[in-house]
Amino acid sequence: MLGLANPLLDGVGGAAAIDVPWIGHDAPPPNVTGSLLLWDTANTVNPVLVWQQPHVVWMANAQRLAANASGGDAAARAVVAELAQLVAATADFMASFAFFNATTGFYELGGPILGGEEYGHGSAPMYYQTIKPVFETVYFAAMLDVANEWRELQGLPRDERYDAVAAGLGGLALDPAEDPPAYSFNVNAACCYVNKSACPPGRFGGRDACATQSGHPMPAGVVGWVDGRRFGDRYGVDAAVANATVRAIVERWGWASGGAWGWDMPLVAMAQIRQGWTPEASIATLLMNVSKNDYIRVGYNNFGTFLYLPGNGGTLLTVGMMAAGTSTSPRCNFPAAWGAACEGFAAAFQ
Repeated sequence: MLGLANPLLDGVGGAAAIDVPWIGHDAPPPNVTGSLLLWDTANTVNPVLVWQQPHVVWMANAQRLAANASGGDAAARAVVAELAQLVAATADFMASFAFFNATTGFYELGGPILGGEEYGHGSAPMYYQTIKPVFETVYFAAMLDVANEWRELQGLPRDERYDAVAAGLGGLALDPAEDPPAYSFNVNAACCYVNKSACPPGRFGGRDACATQSGHPMPAGVVGWVDGRRFGDRYGVDAAVANATVRAIVERWGWASGGAWGWDMPLVAMAQIRQGWTPEASIATLLMNVSKNDYIRVGYNNFGTFLYLPGNGGTLLTVGMMAAGTSTSPRCNFPAAWGAACEGFAAAFQ
C-alpha cells in the first residue's frame, strides 16, 4: 500500500511492510516528528482508541440477559454456549492489554491510547501521555468480571488473570474542586497525564480551569453505560464522586458551543437515570436543543453528517433503559405526565 503524507508518521506511511520498533510503556514519549505506530489507517483516532474493546462482552451479556427474560435459564445458557468462545477471547486480550505499574500498585491502560473523548487526536505525545482514562479503566474491569461470570455459568473456575486486573484497575484520577467533598472524576479523560504540564491550556486543574470542555464526556459512562458501583468499591467508583462528575458535566460541558455529539446526550442521560435523577432531568438531557442533537424528518441524527447512527443508537438505548429499568433504577421510569406504559422490554443493563 502507498503511504499517504502525514507529518505524524514521519515517513513511516505504508508501514505494513516495515519493521518499526515498538515503543513500550516505559519508553519516553516520542517527539512530534517521531514515528507513530498508526500503520496504514484512514485517520489518527481509531487505532489508539480502546474503549470499544469491551463492547463484545457487553453485547454478549445483554443478549444473555434478554434471553433469560424471555426464555428463562435454559435460553440464557444457550446464548452462553454459543458466544462463550468470543467472550473468552475478548477478555484474554483485555487482561493482556493492561500493564502492572509497580510504583503505584495498580494495573493501568496507557501508551499509546487516546481517551474515548477523542480530544487531542493528531498529537503524537498525547497518545503516550494519556494514562488511566476514567471510563476505559472501569469498563475494562467491569467486563472482565462479566467474563468471569460467564466462566462460572459454564462450570469453569474464575480466571485469575481477569480477577487480578479487574481488582487492580482502581486509583481513578480526580479533579480538584472548591469543596473537597465534591471532588469529581477527571471530566476529560485526556487530562490524566503522566506529565500534566503537557496538557493543553484549560484542560486540567480545578473545575473553573476546565469550564470549556468539549468532546465526548466519557466519565459519565462509569455510572451509566456500566454500573461502576455494582460491586461496591471494586472499581474505585464512589457514588458521591460519580454524581458530582455527572453534575459537573451537565453544568459545564460545551453543549451550546457544539462541543458534544449526538450520542453524548444519551450517555449522560443514562448516568442520570442510574444515579436517581428525576426522569424529567434525563429527558431534558436526552432532548437537549443544541447543535449535533438534531433529528431530521426521516428520523436519524444529523448535523451535516450522513446517518450519524451513534446518536440514534444512544437514544434508543436510553429509552430502553428507562422502560426496562436497571439494577439501580425502576421500570417505566418516564415522567408521570406522559402516562407511559411499558411492555415487552427486557433489561439489558445490569
